[in-house]
Amino acid sequence: MCGADDAMWDSVALSDVLLRRAEDAPVPVDVRRVILPDAGHNLSLPYLPVVTSVVHPVNGVTYAYGGTRKGTASARVTAWTEMLGFFDTVLPQGQAACAFGPRATRANA
Repeated sequence: MCGADDAMWDSVALSDVLLRRAEDAPVPVDVRRVILPDAGHNLSLPYLPVVTSVVHPVNGVTYAYGGTRKGTASARVTAWTEMLGFFDTVLPQGQAACAFGPRATRANA
């Protein structure tokens, strides 16, 4: 998952490195990249408050995550859904649900 507006580092460019390494792997590797527009670095769980920067509690430095609140909030839902779908395809039947609990949807969030 790549926030297209990640202010911490260029996650799209760094994912290019990952994709190249996966292609060169000696065994087949199922790798998927999802680039999320208007999303920043902080792609945590969906439906939680979104901040686009944070002040470090020790050094007092402000770190920018990038993205917009709306874009990052939307990206979190997409990223969660994509991740669970990926696990459904690569893990044995039922293991993804067991490991990650019920799907996060607006109905049950």
